[in-house]
Amino acid sequence: MGWTKSDVYAFVNDLVDQATKGNAQIKVTDTSSLVEAGHILEDIGYEKTLNCISQVYAKNIYSIRKYTGKLDILRRDEKEWGSIIRKITPLKKDLEASQDNNTDIATPLEDGESVDEFKINKPDVLQTVFNHESVITKSITHFTQDQLNVAFESEAAFMAFLDLVDESFDNELEMDFEEMRRATIANLIGACYTIGGAMSIDLVAEFNARFAEPGSGYSRDQLLNTHFENFTKFIAARIKGVSRLLTENTSKFHQNVRGRKPILRHTPKEFQRMVIYAPYMDDQETMVLSNLYNPEKLDIGEYEEVNFWQDIEHPSEINITPSYMNENGKEVKGEAVKLDYVLGILFDVEAAMWTNIFKSVNTSHLNTAGLYYNTWYHSTQNFAIDCSENAVIFYLGEGETPAPAGSIELNKNTTTIVVNETETLTAETVPDDAVVTWESDDDTIATVEDGVVTAVAEGEAIITASIEVEGIEYSDACVVTVTAESKAKKTTKK
Repeated sequence: MGWTKSDVYAFVNDLVDQATKGNAQIKVTDTSSLVEAGHILEDIGYEKTLNCISQVYAKNIYSIRKYTGKLDILRRDEKEWGSIIRKITPLKKDLEASQDNNTDIATPLEDGESVDEFKINKPDVLQTVFNHESVITKSITHFTQDQLNVAFESEAAFMAFLDLVDESFDNELEMDFEEMRRATIANLIGACYTIGGAMSIDLVAEFNARFAEPGSGYSRDQLLNTHFENFTKFIAARIKGVSRLLTENTSKFHQNVRGRKPILRHTPKEFQRMVIYAPYMDDQETMVLSNLYNPEKLDIGEYEEVNFWQDIEHPSEINITPSYMNENGKEVKGEAVKLDYVLGILFDVEAAMWTNIFKSVNTSHLNTAGLYYNTWYHSTQNFAIDCSENAVIFYLGEGETPAPAGSIELNKNTTTIVVNETETLTAETVPDDAVVTWESDDDTIATVEDGVVTAVAEGEAIITASIEVEGIEYSDACVVTVTAESKAKKTTKK
């Protein structure tokens, strides 16, 4: 866990100082002074001691993590974002006409007239309220009276005591924090898709529009398998291109407000953040064997992979009803967004954030029957998305339904044959050199070999011809009626 004797001594010294309000005349430097400090704290009372342990421990817990939550790229400290509740954005105003009386374009001044140098020209600003809070109240662990008695017997015992707190406190809380960060990034993805335009890019549709012939585009599955190398190179170039465009001062990649001047935003490389789907990255690395998405190659500020967006059972999917700023500048609840394959999101550092503001850790009274205490953690999570900042999602739509790679058609689909007679069926295939497999569903009625059907006994049998092309089976069938008496054969085509 990383606790050393020096850590324990420093921890207990802080503990004693807080519990006694600085009045204890002791400095823990060895086992003997540790035991003495334990006696002082026991004399103060278990409840007060436990509260002090909780407070001191909570201040130090963040540097001793067993589990690091994903999407830490959204984390901001309290100074950066903790108290922000609104954003003021100045909007660009048009240039004013010259009032220089000596120019040809100015209206000449008459006697008694003058240029008004005090004419009011107020700045045009847009206020965006986007911050949200969620209060966390969580039971951290149980401290027992016996554990405390044992803890102060030695440094090793105290370290074991702190390790117990670490395991239950840090891991569970970090997972709660991660869940909120996942919800925040999913909300931003849903908002980008809802707003649309340049904020939402279907890479499959763009690839087909650029490289495929009309009516013969590729499906998502084809691009992720058969044509993966070319597709992943296209994706790399597209993301790099968008990253460069974000550095331009433009209104293209964020929500604007109807009836107001366009909001101009630019996101320098160092302020760009990207989250991308890790399984795709694994395929790219192993199948294409090039580091197309190294941070150095992509040249963006920060970069993080996720194994799943919301649900580990459906890792590539986003399923959310986003809250976002609409074109009227109001925060609204949008329509449900369901995307099967989200590749990634590139966004300004101010477009999404999360922070945790610690408030307190408190310990309950002793349960005299069970000899245990409950310790509760209280904090406030601040999380936000700001759709007036640059953000672009990259997702893979279904693409076009591919044309069949093969086909087969028999020369007839029904026929009548007399017992002991034969008839030959022929098959037209694509490709024309495909190997045809023939099969009868009832050999007691009719058999088939290389298309030659032999009538065995009265009844009905189905003759099937099939081929396999690129792992897909195609087939056609003919219903054969076998009769005992000779009669004209009746056939019909499909």
